[in-house]
Amino acid sequence: MPDFLIARDTAAKHNRKSLDAIEGQGTNYARQPITVKAATGQLLPAITYRVINPKPALKTSPEYVGYIVRGLREHGVAEEYAAKVKAITIANNPTIAAEIQAL
Repeated sequence: MPDFLIARDTAAKHNRKSLDAIEGQGTNYARQPITVKAATGQLLPAITYRVINPKPALKTSPEYVGYIVRGLREHGVAEEYAAKVKAITIANNPTIAAEIQAL
């Protein structure tokens, strides 16, 4: 994802919706820098969004997981990792198991 699409102000200059807006940064989630390890072992800077006020009954939606799984596949991530994401989702919200398995 290009850096300009992360913050609201820079994305707006390109008539695009930012990741901050999509994730509810500042309201539902807080943007946080992290370090991730590439398959090559290289450490890379990245960002994640952490929930500000956790709610025990909050469930993941099939649409959201669909974006994640499609993105993983588009970027050549191993299918085993997509399967783990799907399994975590189903554990979080068993009522959408069939929809998630179909992804």
